[in-house]
Amino acid sequence: MRDFFKYIFLSLMLISSPAIAAEEVAPAPTLTPQQNYIFNITYEDAEAAISKALSEKAEAGKIVSAIIYGKKSTPIYSYNKPITVEVRGLRADSSKNSWSASLVILSENSVISAQPLAGRYALMVEVPTVKNAIRNGNLITEADIETKQFAIERVHGDTVKENADLIGKTAIRTISSARPIRKSEVSFPALVKKNSLVQIRYKNGNMEITTTGQAMADGAKGDVIEVKNTNSKKTTRAVVFDASTVDVMVQGVPSNVK
Repeated sequence: MRDFFKYIFLSLMLISSPAIAAEEVAPAPTLTPQQNYIFNITYEDAEAAISKALSEKAEAGKIVSAIIYGKKSTPIYSYNKPITVEVRGLRADSSKNSWSASLVILSENSVISAQPLAGRYALMVEVPTVKNAIRNGNLITEADIETKQFAIERVHGDTVKENADLIGKTAIRTISSARPIRKSEVSFPALVKKNSLVQIRYKNGNMEITTTGQAMADGAKGDVIEVKNTNSKKTTRAVVFDASTVDVMVQGVPSNVK
């Protein structure tokens, strides 16, 4: 008899199991309020607002770029209505290049959130760069140039700081894009070509002596190159004056300016 009831119980379980399984199927997911939010304040938005506030507090003409500690790829704040931010209580420590502030989030002119943030900052400077790599010997035009901001530590004394110092010059070696450019990387186009014949000029007061020479290297205007006197076969250093004339160097100075 006990086995009979056990058999009936197992049979009922097998018959009812499909219904149990059906009841355990999860319902279709529904959107949460968070998933409906379409207005976001990102960490990049916050850094831009803080950078602007720091620049306004800095000396005239100084550009400041802020970085938030522990920033994430997710938004700082999301909302289902348009939102804006204000930076309040901004404090900067120049000895550590650090800052702290409250990021106040507003919607319809009402404060809906305020979050404390902190980070570091860097002084920036704008310098010209090239949009695409410029190969050795290629001429740099105005269309090749774009201005970018860099931390002041990346800008050296010989960094090109004006567009005019690039336009019309050629690359001495390949210049990669989007980085500061050193003055030693560019020069005026070569006026004198290697092995070409030039007039070697020597001036001393009212006296001027010229002779024919052979350029031993390419040279742009103002470059110092070696030239060989075609008569004496002696080599001397001279500065390029134009495409056909070089001036002999005397004690490190072109003779035509002594």
